[in-house]
Amino acid sequence: RWRLFLHFPSMTSENIISQQERVVATLASFLFFLPILMKKKTDFTVFYMKQSFLLFVVNFFCMLVGALYWSFGDIANLIAFILFVISVFLAWNAWSGEKFSVPGLLENSEKLIAKLGISDWFTPGK
Repeated sequence: RWRLFLHFPSMTSENIISQQERVVATLASFLFFLPILMKKKTDFTVFYMKQSFLLFVVNFFCMLVGALYWSFGDIANLIAFILFVISVFLAWNAWSGEKFSVPGLLENSEKLIAKLGISDWFTPGK
């Protein structure tokens, strides 16, 4: 009866994501640097790290602007809430073992990472 509402992706040998990778990617959706500290950088975890990095940077600057200019505080809080909801959505997809990219987020994150020269942080296996 419940199978009507659940999505069961077909799992073949090339797209099976281990539970450990899913857990690390889920955590990386909230704190992008955790896979670096845990030394668990795989293609799957780095995919979510990159998106979380840009969310972190945007959130940091919104909170900074909100703290410096009190009139923007409510807008900064609204943006922070939206970014949190996006992080939860990414975490859900990571936990499900699916690669999902928010449109524009991954591409812009990769541009920022290249500009900052921190590509080594986001290279699987390094």
